[in-house]
Amino acid sequence: MKKPLRFLVPGLLAATALAGCEKFTSGYDINPNVPLGASTSLLLTSVEVATGLQEEANAARLSSIWTQQFTGVARQAAGLDVYQTLASDYDSDWGDFYLNVSNNARLAEASADVDKNPLVKGIAQTLEGLSIGQATALWGDIPYSEAFNATIAQPKFDAQKDVYASVQTLLTDAAANLAKPGVSPAAADIFFAGSSPKWLGVANTLRARYALHTKDYTNAAKYAALGVSAPANNLTMPHAGTAYQVDLNLIYSFLDQDRAGDITADGAFAPKLLAASRTNAKTTETGRLNYFYTKTFNNGTGTGYASVDYEPNIYNGAFQPNSPYPMVTYAETQLVLAEAQIRLGNFAPALAALNAVRAYHAGSSSPYAASGAVKYDAYTAADFAAGGIAVYGAANANEALLKEIVTEKYLSLIGQIEPFNDQRRAKPLAGGSVLAKSLVGVTPKKGASLPQRFLYPQIEITTNPNTPAQTVTDLFTPTSVNQ
Repeated sequence: MKKPLRFLVPGLLAATALAGCEKFTSGYDINPNVPLGASTSLLLTSVEVATGLQEEANAARLSSIWTQQFTGVARQAAGLDVYQTLASDYDSDWGDFYLNVSNNARLAEASADVDKNPLVKGIAQTLEGLSIGQATALWGDIPYSEAFNATIAQPKFDAQKDVYASVQTLLTDAAANLAKPGVSPAAADIFFAGSSPKWLGVANTLRARYALHTKDYTNAAKYAALGVSAPANNLTMPHAGTAYQVDLNLIYSFLDQDRAGDITADGAFAPKLLAASRTNAKTTETGRLNYFYTKTFNNGTGTGYASVDYEPNIYNGAFQPNSPYPMVTYAETQLVLAEAQIRLGNFAPALAALNAVRAYHAGSSSPYAASGAVKYDAYTAADFAAGGIAVYGAANANEALLKEIVTEKYLSLIGQIEPFNDQRRAKPLAGGSVLAKSLVGVTPKKGASLPQRFLYPQIEITTNPNTPAQTVTDLFTPTSVNQ
């Protein structure tokens, strides 16, 4: 009996395996690390986290170097400081804008459609608008109308003006969806926990921002008036600040953990402006200077040296490990409104919007007062007239007010991308070039021109023959809206 059993048991096992193999292996062909789909809430969270990466990482650092808010002093950053850069330097940014944010936003929008949830769709559309608007500002002509079509491997590059127009259409649709009832994503929305009024304010500020980029001052003023209504409604990236490569402020992480010593603010224009030129009878900038920067002495070689330099404040100011990173704010909204109004020739409402920002800086909710003395008394029209305290060499009152507005925005948004967009865009009222000197006063570190764009990334040049890399080969060719 034993001998037959020896052959019987393997035979039965084989038969059982053959009969039950489909059931036995069911599900094992699915890789848990590469899921076939995701819930709408998970998609939304991923887009929001990626938006923080897009806005806060390399693009922000490079923008801050080229606006001379920061200074590149070592390794790659030293080259970037004097405009030495390669197409491959922009590969990661391109991936953030297109894959991590915009493509995933499209997936979240489609998933929200399935859920019949216009609120979540409006949030995702707002984030897509933020991303694509920022991308066309930095690169000029970019893929958009064909960018997310899976059947088109090499999408065309749309004209910059057309991309801006498409972004405005998208944000208009986002605003309409945000005004409709929907199921709140709650904690899956890491910014506003599904608050449609707050998201609507962000969408309108973005409409105003991109209208300003294209010199549509009427709509810039219109939408800024409907934008982020208070500092409590700012779109900021939260950081717990507890673990490296997990939840640190990304500027802090780069300055202290990733590439310590590569970026300082030695000789930078912004701290010099705060330390010297900005004080008048109605303005004291000590608190803002100390919030954004901390003093060093000859690159940290000792307090006995007379030469004082600065570095971004990673200790008790704007760039601590747990500092939230601002992306769309009340201050920007009011200053877009102010600039749009003065460019329309409306002095009084422009001044009112500027003074709203000054009142915030002087108030208890501003972070500046905790860092030192602040004084931001309201300006009057007389302050911008001939001999006034805020003229700064401008030709007339309107020109003086414009310069003050753009300078205030430059100093309010230190460490963000938007000052680089303004530097290339904001010409005096009488017109002229911004290649050799910004309206704020920034001049080139090397050569005769300030950078005017990001280079097209090497990954796109290599894979997409439609990339305009043959006609745009350097940093100093203005994008079409800035010509």
